[in-house]
Amino acid sequence: MKKIICLSICILFSLLAFVGCSQATVPNPTEKWGNNETIHYTVRKASKAELIYSEVSATMQRIPDDVTGTYATTITKGESTYTLSTEYVVTETYNFNAGDKLLEKAKAIADSYDFITVDGNTVTVNVSIYGTCVFNINDFLPQNSSKQIKSVVFINETTVNKKTYECQCSVNDVNTVVTYDYSAKKPKATVKTNGTEEVVTLAKTTKTKTYDNEQLGFLLRSFKWNDLVSNGNTTISVFDGSGSASALSVVAKASSKGEFDYYIGGVWETALSSYEFTYYKDGENYVDLKNNVVEVTKRKVAEVGVSTGGIPILYYFDHETASSTSTYKMVRMQQGYVICDVTDPSALDS
Repeated sequence: MKKIICLSICILFSLLAFVGCSQATVPNPTEKWGNNETIHYTVRKASKAELIYSEVSATMQRIPDDVTGTYATTITKGESTYTLSTEYVVTETYNFNAGDKLLEKAKAIADSYDFITVDGNTVTVNVSIYGTCVFNINDFLPQNSSKQIKSVVFINETTVNKKTYECQCSVNDVNTVVTYDYSAKKPKATVKTNGTEEVVTLAKTTKTKTYDNEQLGFLLRSFKWNDLVSNGNTTISVFDGSGSASALSVVAKASSKGEFDYYIGGVWETALSSYEFTYYKDGENYVDLKNNVVEVTKRKVAEVGVSTGGIPILYYFDHETASSTSTYKMVRMQQGYVICDVTDPSALDS
């Protein structure tokens, strides 16, 4: 199976290296959403402080100069299944110096893909990721999923142990469909990627529940917060048909430091692990990285980090009120250089 290189929503990366930690029992998932729920998010580039906070300050990947777009999640309830749909549509802009090897690589492939354009020394990538997953109401196990990815990842030239690796311009133009089968002793997944089919064994027995990668944010949301905190590290088996050749052990860690105030729409200028943040401001006004004035809304949130040993995913769930903790809607998410902030904070109360 082709390994997809993509910094995209819910393609599994990590927060911290929890290697060697004990495995806690996965909490029982419970529904924390209505029969039909859609939430929209605004996508932007992470600030330097946000990158450092999530331990992405040093990376071989070239970070875009600008990131703008939208992300949306929709979940609907049927007679026996939920259907989850996600849409991630983002424009990434890279400003290269003349003669940069990555710029030359982008020029060489731009005519072959309609989502890559080159104008002088500027490369624009129109990233799109559309995902769906159908999973059972009674046990949350997935029946099938699909994902369409169009993206580009630029990897800088790097030297490791005195060996130099050439820079890369990796294109993802992928259509993947996964069908799950739990009828056998060893659960399997049939994966079709761009017309090529492969069968993957997910676990040794049906005792190990393997969830689809598309479910991850909603799965974390479905757990009782106190169970996640008391577990310390919760190991979950997750499969991503577009990015891995086997099920992955994902470690989720809920912060025992509890809730903190987050200003939706604001950008962190400084960030400490003790949840002490300052925001970019111009006088009394909150501003973004381009110094545009932004409206902010204060909201209590709690953080969950997800780890597989690489680039981080940080989830922030709503803890504003008692009713908020009964739904745990996602307020914010960071994956690498991408921040998703809920567009309309009133959606958290509906």
